[in-house]
Amino acid sequence: MKKLDRILKLLENQINNDTYKLLETRKNIFEKNMYKENLLNQLHNTEISTIVESIADLKIKINYINFLQKKLEEIQNQLKDLYEEETKIIDSIKEKNAYKKALEKYMYKKQLQMEVKAQFEESIKNSDIYNRNFSNYNS
Repeated sequence: MKKLDRILKLLENQINNDTYKLLETRKNIFEKNMYKENLLNQLHNTEISTIVESIADLKIKINYINFLQKKLEEIQNQLKDLYEEETKIIDSIKEKNAYKKALEKYMYKKQLQMEVKAQFEESIKNSDIYNRNFSNYNS
C-alpha cells in the first residue's frame, strides 16, 4: 500500500505540474493574442491613415505593412503551437486523472479486502477459542 500511496502522490504532483504548465500556456496565448490585436490595429491604421506624398513614403509604408504582416504570420504560427501544446497538456491531465481515479478505486477495494480478511481471521480465532472452551466445558 505504501508503494501505491507514493504512486498516488507522484500522480498528484504531476497533475499539479501539468496544471501549472496549462496556466502558463494559457497566459502565453493571451499575451500573444493581445500582441496580435495590437499588430492588427497598427496594420489597419497604417493602411488607412498614412498619406503618401512621395514614392519614398510609399516604399516605407509598403515595407512597414509587409513587416507587420510578417509579424502577424509569426504570431499566428506561435499561437498554433501554443494551442497544440495546450491540447496535449489537457489530454495529459485527463489521462493522469483517470489513472489516479482507477488507482484510488483499486486502493479502496484493497483496503476493504484487508479489513474483511482481518475480520474473517478474527472470527476464526474467536471460533477456535469458543470451540476449545466449549469442549473443555463438556469434558
